[in-house]
Amino acid sequence: MTRRYAAGTDVSVEKSKAEADRIVRAHGASKVGVMTDGNGGVLLFEVDGQAYKFEVANPDPRDRAIRENKAGYVLPQGQITARYEAELRRRWRVLIIALKVKFEIVESGAATIEREFLPYAMLPGGTVGELLEPELARARESGERPNIFQTLRMLPPRSE
Repeated sequence: MTRRYAAGTDVSVEKSKAEADRIVRAHGASKVGVMTDGNGGVLLFEVDGQAYKFEVANPDPRDRAIRENKAGYVLPQGQITARYEAELRRRWRVLIIALKVKFEIVESGAATIEREFLPYAMLPGGTVGELLEPELARARESGERPNIFQTLRMLPPRSE
């Protein structure tokens, strides 16, 4: 099995949140919010009038990789907590590398920010990815072309 990116990182979630804020601001974000709750974290930012949303899901504390050793025995609570916190730190580092790579692609001219960040672009009702994902799944199941325009027509009209 391949080692997962940032496995074993000691960088705290708070440092990663602060770094995410710095990264998006360095790339022209005018508004930035980094929030967490019991379900995970959200990075919201706006570049050139377009809002974007990235989510970091909390690990599931019932996950066998967190609760059990390699032999399948349940670990003591202290070790479970340590594994949970380690996975949470790792997930925030994954967000950091994703942001760095995406902005590097844009800066290198390989894509525009709109194209590279499209799934994370906010629209009324959710992100582009959230809105189109069910339609793409239906298309895969049926073998028919996705009706993306119908999906987008379901959005409320834009008020100017």
